[in-house]
Amino acid sequence: MPGMGSAALTLDKASRERQDGNRAEANLQTGLEQKTILEEIAALAAQLDVLNEEFAAVAIAPKKTNM
Repeated sequence: MPGMGSAALTLDKASRERQDGNRAEANLQTGLEQKTILEEIAALAAQLDVLNEEFAAVAIAPKKTNM
């Protein structure tokens, strides 16, 4: 059976390519999850940014004891 060696090589190559595809899919899913987390962190950071904070002026009258 002379074609048996080449069939085994083809099967091995197909198996490796399938594994590569599975790894790529897992890496893509992990990357998408990390992107979502980073977007949530960026949204929270924007809410907590001191430069975006609105401050109101408050007038405090001096007390006689502080003069």
